[in-house]
Amino acid sequence: SQTTSPFSCLNNFYFQILSNFLGSLQFSLKHGESKTARGLPAGLKYSVTETEAGQDGYSTTDSGAAGSISEGTTAEAKFTNERAAQPVPETGSLTVTKTVKGNAGSRSKYFSFTVELDDKTINGVYEQMSFKDGVASFSLKHGESRRAGSLPEGTGYKVYEAEANKDGYSTVAVNSSGKISGGATAAAEFINTRNYAYGGIIPHTGDGSNLRLWMALGGISLLAIAGGGIYLRARSRKRDG
Repeated sequence: SQTTSPFSCLNNFYFQILSNFLGSLQFSLKHGESKTARGLPAGLKYSVTETEAGQDGYSTTDSGAAGSISEGTTAEAKFTNERAAQPVPETGSLTVTKTVKGNAGSRSKYFSFTVELDDKTINGVYEQMSFKDGVASFSLKHGESRRAGSLPEGTGYKVYEAEANKDGYSTVAVNSSGKISGGATAAAEFINTRNYAYGGIIPHTGDGSNLRLWMALGGISLLAIAGGGIYLRARSRKRDG
């Protein structure tokens, strides 16, 4: 007969009976099941073995697994498999949020994002993100966010924005890489800022895209100042004359 712990009652376990009369017999049992061989001759020697004994985290004990048949009695071989409840793996979440700032920042423009996980076996939909080989892609505009839930604890992630520091925007990425913690949410935020001043874009550090514009504005300003000075001197001379 076969008994198991409550956490594995659906499993089938495989057995083999060896005897000097029957030869070898094989069968399988799950929790609470048993098999009986009747009409066996007295004195028959037997041994019963379980194929999965001591495997897959089970501890296996048996009684009466070997012996001989006595007349008028039933020999009983009992096998008990026990396995502690398996801990449920911890999971966490990842959110990606988009914020646009500045007087020239577009609140309706969509920005493209890619999330890369270091576990390439992650596939399928995890709440609002769909992964293929650990990679998810999507777009967000100002004020929007995406969330991936039920990610395994310890999974490493990196988030990239395709338009970062382009088109006059200054991009700040907060918590754009890290690891998923069980029962917590990793929050990655991307802040894009773009401002206009004097009819042009205020360049951010490292942005040379508007250098010509600023040089032109500077030149115009200098010309305006110089022209004003010449005009004032000309009027002064005219009054003196």
